[in-house]
Amino acid sequence: MTASAMSAGFERSHTRPVERFHLFRYHGVWGPGVKLFRLLQFRTKALCVSLALLLPLCLMSYLQWKTETGLIAATHSERLGADYVQPVLEWVQLAQDRRHSALAVSDVPDELQKKLASALAKIEAEHAAHGGAFGVQKAFEDFKQLSEAVQRRPVLTNEVETYKAHSELITAALELSTQVVNGSGLILDPESESYHLINMSMLFGPRQTENTSKLRSIGTLVLMSGQVDAKLHDEITTLASIQYFVDGFHEKSYQNGVANLSDEVKLPLGMKENDDAFDAFHEALQTQIRGDKLQGAPDVYAALGATALEHQNVMNAKVFDHVTTVLEERIQRTEQALLGEALLIVVC
Repeated sequence: MTASAMSAGFERSHTRPVERFHLFRYHGVWGPGVKLFRLLQFRTKALCVSLALLLPLCLMSYLQWKTETGLIAATHSERLGADYVQPVLEWVQLAQDRRHSALAVSDVPDELQKKLASALAKIEAEHAAHGGAFGVQKAFEDFKQLSEAVQRRPVLTNEVETYKAHSELITAALELSTQVVNGSGLILDPESESYHLINMSMLFGPRQTENTSKLRSIGTLVLMSGQVDAKLHDEITTLASIQYFVDGFHEKSYQNGVANLSDEVKLPLGMKENDDAFDAFHEALQTQIRGDKLQGAPDVYAALGATALEHQNVMNAKVFDHVTTVLEERIQRTEQALLGEALLIVVC
């Protein structure tokens, strides 16, 4: 082989790899696209550029739409949960009055029984509409079974059995409301204000009120009889021990919930009045029942307990109403944002 032939072969062997990747010589991985764009007409190029800008915008718009519609659906579920919880808590207040009447005078007025039956009908209607979605069928059945038994026979053979039957029923009602709070997503509310106020008005508040109601009824009973049954004494000791413990959770949730609210909003909720009534009743509990001996008039003690209950229930109801307003405003605000974004996309 001649020198010239060898030289030509050497050059071909070195130019082939370069020719094979010539599209990437100047523009790297973008080389084929650059070559393609040189062959396209201007309209086609403009269309490609528009699509390159539009596709990410459409993807971001879809993700935003999905997030906001998800928030609307979750808040709507919370709102339905609040609609279910409200008649349950209203029923609990009536049931606490019935327990006090059954223990204090061994009788329950027919009018109160009718109110309880009417309140139960509202709960049944809410359960029929939303109970399946919230997964509370078992809790509702347990509550209804106990409710029917106490409705038929509110006063049993002795005070301890009467107290136990009524208290088990109210505990079942509170358990039902708690499961509704969980099942509807209220317990997972994404905003700090409403999250803490939901805990306060739907979880800790009703339990604090039930604790106060028990102390009122049992205390009145033992002051009227002038002696303390061993079981009731143990119950009073237990309830008094956890009274401030439950109140601590209740007040902490309240303080966290109203931290960013103005005085014009939070002062009418009545925390100061609630605390004053709570402290007065606790003082009566310590002096009239938990001292060295039972002392003082039962009606005075019962009146202080009734005042404490009234303030607790009023405050819980006001906070509950504030929560439902916040949920409704969130739904409206998110729907308006969705509409505005849709109009903006259409205009653009």
